[in-house]
Amino acid sequence: MLLFAGIFSYLFLMAGTQVLAASIGSTPISGPLNTLLTIVTDLVTGIGSIITIYGIFEFGNAQQSQDGAAKSFAIQRISGGLIMVIAPQLLQLFVG
Repeated sequence: MLLFAGIFSYLFLMAGTQVLAASIGSTPISGPLNTLLTIVTDLVTGIGSIITIYGIFEFGNAQQSQDGAAKSFAIQRISGGLIMVIAPQLLQLFVG
């Protein structure tokens, strides 16, 4: 209980402390975050491409077997993969 009171009082006293930012658009933080964003968008685009190609393959197999449910699932997989491919570009368009 004493530990909890000590932590609470420390946080209460530190609440009034001012913290100043270094500068607007500081590179020590924005550099690695931009790199992480690039890696994630490339990964999503790559996985979306693989899913789209697999959906096209499934659609071809469904055409040969004349299976309506398999065609539906293949079209859903193709459209989902295309959304994953286009999503990073749409995100940049909306964010600016």
